[in-house]
Amino acid sequence: MVQGCRRLLPFAVEGVLVMKKGDVVCVVGSVYAAATAFFYCFPLWFTWLKLPRYFPEEHRWQLGKVPGEISQGWYGMQVFAYVAAGVVALVAYFLVKKFAKNDLRPGTIKLVGVTMSIVMVVCLSYIMFHEFRKWGVL
Repeated sequence: MVQGCRRLLPFAVEGVLVMKKGDVVCVVGSVYAAATAFFYCFPLWFTWLKLPRYFPEEHRWQLGKVPGEISQGWYGMQVFAYVAAGVVALVAYFLVKKFAKNDLRPGTIKLVGVTMSIVMVVCLSYIMFHEFRKWGVL
């Protein structure tokens, strides 16, 4: 963001870009949200990935789906999505801190926000399509 001479930062000079904590939070938060949506779709796209599933009739956990048995894969998908997105957000945080140092341009923040919003809309739309198709709505 461009700091004016009358801002709170005493060393700010007109036209100098200064990265604020809010900029970093915006970028990393956007990356985390989009990565969570993406990694939630990941096991739906790549069925070779065996995530923990809960089998309520036997009160047990097991990796992968067992044909003919009722199981709940949502828990494993959520944990996988949150942890994987956390790793991606952590990497994004360090990349922003390393490469953007003191100038994270407003255009860059907007580009990241728009890109992450598109990723979220696409992934969440696919999740709805997948669930509706699975339950016979579509």
